[in-house]
Amino acid sequence: MAAQELRYRPNLLARAMVTRSTQTLGLIISDVANPYVDEIILAVEQAASTLGYSVFLCNSRLDPAVATRSLRLLASREVDGMLVWTSIIDMDSVVAVCREGTPVVVWDAEPPEGSGIPVLRADLEAGERAAVEHLLSLGHHQIAFVGGLERYLHKDRRLGAYQAALEAAGLPFDPELVQAGDYKIEGGRLALRRLLELPDPPTAVVTVSDATAIGVLHAARSAGLRVPDDLSVVGFDDVLLASVVDPPVTTVAIPRQLAGAAAVDLVARLIHGQPCPACTVLPTQLIVRASTGPPARLRVAR
Repeated sequence: MAAQELRYRPNLLARAMVTRSTQTLGLIISDVANPYVDEIILAVEQAASTLGYSVFLCNSRLDPAVATRSLRLLASREVDGMLVWTSIIDMDSVVAVCREGTPVVVWDAEPPEGSGIPVLRADLEAGERAAVEHLLSLGHHQIAFVGGLERYLHKDRRLGAYQAALEAAGLPFDPELVQAGDYKIEGGRLALRRLLELPDPPTAVVTVSDATAIGVLHAARSAGLRVPDDLSVVGFDDVLLASVVDPPVTTVAIPRQLAGAAAVDLVARLIHGQPCPACTVLPTQLIVRASTGPPARLRVAR
């Protein structure tokens, strides 16, 4: 479903069709410490409230075992439906909960084929391509990628899009320029330190989150580098902090308000037995700020 198709009018009378309801939804998020999820939680609560639902919130803390326990806990509370906003969860457990009668919508995950579990995701590939192409247009050829947790790094679709964008520009993919992070500031700091130890360090870095990008900024400053003069940095998510740090971070925006409302709409449809698309993809948008510019050699040439 295209994003524009998500403009819907909630049918408040449809709840009468439900023979048994607790008027509650469960929301399992990736990590409450990540500023990215704040707007997600708010958007879900607002959309749920419009339909008369309260929301139980569970924080997985990026731990698959905690996420799965949260799933079982919410099922035991007999919530009317669940929104799983973390891709690290055991999908077999999600399928089992669905078969027991609890509708579930997942964010950016891959349910087993034929499970009937709707997926909501952002177009991460398009966002990553836009970020890399922006840096290429500025003249960068040595572009690093700082991803998420190491055990999930190879599954990140953004990494594939990063590699494809480089290859489309005729640049080789260098695995040494790919570093794991943890979606947090400290992960960004450590990743840049490792990158700066390379014989040919990058002139630009794309990151998996704005928190990671801010960690890169801090490490660059500690190393005596100027951003963007010596190093360009791109984040992902467009959280508020990205726009107020110095320098403000170029980032890829995910429409979190739209995502939260769309997720509630999807699970409400499932609760009331209405058809749902298998996958709903939301657009991303590159937001250019002061953390990106031409590499130093081009600045001198100009």
